Amino acid sequence: MYKNTGSKIIALANIIAVIGMILAVFIGIISAVIIGSEYGGGFGFLALLSISGIGCGMAWLSSLLLAGLGELISNTSEMLSVAKHSLTIAVNSSPNAVDYITVEKNNSSPTGTINTYATPQGSAKEHPLKPIDNEDGKITCPRCSTSQPSDRDFCNKCGRAFT
Repeated sequence: MYKNTGSKIIALANIIAVIGMILAVFIGIISAVIIGSEYGGGFGFLALLSISGIGCGMAWLSSLLLAGLGELISNTSEMLSVAKHSLTIAVNSSPNAVDYITVEKNNSSPTGTINTYATPQGSAKEHPLKPIDNEDGKITCPRCSTSQPSDRDFCNKCGRAFT
């Protein structure tokens, strides 16, 4: 129901413009008949032109503003989609980057916010390895042989999870 909201708003703006213009011309004709019968044909024709012109202009202007809102929503949705896709590509191409990206809409921001949650590479996909204990109180990663403090749950270099 709420998918492609921007294009639906643009379609609604077009419908409102057509209905508004038809209504403005109809009211102009009725006014021309009433004013023409009381004050003469010249005034009736002037009423037709002025009421129809002003009414059509207002219908066009209101639909233009509504269509602009629809375009803004469409562009924002497209930008969020591109941002999510770009971040997914960046994640997939960089082995030490984040494992997953979520794009959440924020009620206070019409463009939404991109939140990244970092987990070390390999922690969700591979089983943890037991680190090698060194004599100096440090541990060595069995995957990349990097020495690091013994209180680590993940390797500082490759991100491999330790048991």
